[in-house]
Amino acid sequence: MASQVLDRTCTRFLLRCWGDFAMTDAEGGDVRPRGRKARALLAYLAMHPDKPVSRERLMALLWSDRADEQARGSLRQTLFELKPFGNGHGLVSVERDSVTLNSGALVTDIDRLSELARSGCYDELLALLPDQDESLFSNLDGLSAGWDDWLQIERSRQQDGLQALILDAAAAATAAGQVRAARTLQGRLAQSEVPAFEPRAAASHLAAAPIGPTKPNQPAVPSRRSLLRLAVAAPLVAAGAVAGLWWTSGSDGSDQSLRREAAGLTDSAKAMLRDRDSANMRAARDLLRRAVSLTPDYAPGWAALAIASAMGQSDPKQLAEAEAQARKAIAFDPNLATDMPRLAWSSASSARRPAPI
Repeated sequence: MASQVLDRTCTRFLLRCWGDFAMTDAEGGDVRPRGRKARALLAYLAMHPDKPVSRERLMALLWSDRADEQARGSLRQTLFELKPFGNGHGLVSVERDSVTLNSGALVTDIDRLSELARSGCYDELLALLPDQDESLFSNLDGLSAGWDDWLQIERSRQQDGLQALILDAAAAATAAGQVRAARTLQGRLAQSEVPAFEPRAAASHLAAAPIGPTKPNQPAVPSRRSLLRLAVAAPLVAAGAVAGLWWTSGSDGSDQSLRREAAGLTDSAKAMLRDRDSANMRAARDLLRRAVSLTPDYAPGWAALAIASAMGQSDPKQLAEAEAQARKAIAFDPNLATDMPRLAWSSASSARRPAPI
């Protein structure tokens, strides 16, 4: 539990990373530094706990637009602002050439989420999860070019870590028989990864958006590299997948209507893929994106979209997208962990034989 985190580490400070930067002491008092760059410096150190960070690195991060001497003076002033966190509190250690944050004196909300997941405290975990629109240190943008570059990368890294934590927690909750918590966690995962696509967009124009084949008269099939990625991803995801969550009992009539519409769109897209007509590939993918936007937990739609996204691709970004879609399909229906590689390899076989997508 979160309280166990505090007892175990004898922490003196709590740091909120998701959403606006916020910092309190163990009694809940606001102890945020006044300056935004002092807050940013603490935020950066908190993402690198117990690791000495050179003064040069901090200068380049927050004062890259200033001459060395001026940047050095600004850093000294900012470190002076953090002095109350050093002497007697042990949070920040300032050396001649480096600055270090002591992890034993600080607990972040990232730490607490991990501890709650490990302890099986799923209700508390759900309560602490950041809102969909909350980004890491959302009130610390625009301090410098170097800082903004780092913050963008760190946000992506932490978002990936959060998704992995939610997926693992959902799997553990299922194994523990906590079905309600598992469904809630899996629903959160689906909502955060639904591709940007307008669900009510008309489909009549989709077939008019052709994609040319890589070679004349050559059928579009998944590349060996992309299929290997899908085949490797499947069993790995199965170990942490949530069994049986792709169908939620008790859905009302509107939910079932959307599911039927998603199934129809998926069947239409599969027919396009079986024809192996490269001119219909993008239309098929758009139909599948519409299907999963209508019903985000529709595993067959995600599986077909993964294979469609991998067809004929060698671009790493596109292959990564296909792998993410495959992971989602397996998360909603773990049986696809064994079917996905077979379906993918089958679609790469003879162009004359339809693929059993």
